[in-house]
Amino acid sequence: MGHVRRRVVLVSYEYAFATFSGNGVLAASTARGLRDRFRDDDVMVVCARPIEDDDDGERDDKKREEKTKNMPDEVRDEERGTIVVVSVPVPKSKWGRLDKTCAHEEFAKNVSEKQLETVVTFGANHVLGVDWSSLELYKRIRKRYEDEETKSKIPPPPLTCLIYRVFTLHDESHRELEQSVVSAASRVICLCNNDAEFLRDTFLNVGEEAVAVEVIHPPLREDV
Repeated sequence: MGHVRRRVVLVSYEYAFATFSGNGVLAASTARGLRDRFRDDDVMVVCARPIEDDDDGERDDKKREEKTKNMPDEVRDEERGTIVVVSVPVPKSKWGRLDKTCAHEEFAKNVSEKQLETVVTFGANHVLGVDWSSLELYKRIRKRYEDEETKSKIPPPPLTCLIYRVFTLHDESHRELEQSVVSAASRVICLCNNDAEFLRDTFLNVGEEAVAVEVIHPPLREDV
């Protein structure tokens, strides 16, 4: 039986464009670790890219398409090696924060059909999603895989959730968001034992199926 080529998509709200927090640093470290572990061109990152808001406050599809028509659907992250980066435009006015006031809805909504096609064509057999903000975009990727499955024969990739920060620890209003992403994941990875214990006690006792929770400390992030 031949060796199955492993390809991974990392979905991270923050990655290469105007990074502002430790999430961007950790996402870059994770991507480098994946790149070093797999063959060239086997790692893709889907991330947000802030753009100026429309002056009149309108953000309809036509205007967004006009503003981003010259933005490439995918680029090579030469600084980090042969990593394919798909950037999704989000309003700059919501940039600089990671809680529920960030542009997470636009992150999922604004990914184009052409970009989704690029992700499916890439042929990943696993998706790593950073924090709760990756879930809705993952759902769109999964749906596109399901729509294409009869033609491509590639099943939708499972989700591993990378928890860089447990928002519910400090803000209960994020509980439902984090419950949703943990419930959708086949596996959960977090940064410390305290986070792992909280996730198990708070989210993983819900439902019948057990979800594995692992801890990888930040200095070892590239070993993910």
